[in-house]
Amino acid sequence: MKIFNILCAMFIVLLSVLAGTASQRLPRPGRLEFNRLKRDANANTLDRMVKRD
Repeated sequence: MKIFNILCAMFIVLLSVLAGTASQRLPRPGRLEFNRLKRDANANTLDRMVKRD
């Protein structure tokens, strides 16, 4: 269930970035960097969860 919640959150972030790109309103670079760091943290969490199983 946790993996499903994480995937949903990542999908929502992706949709919001795509919506911003489509409307030509790119997020500020700082925000983009924050999203990248958050995505890396999520990937690390997923890796740990998969290895633990």
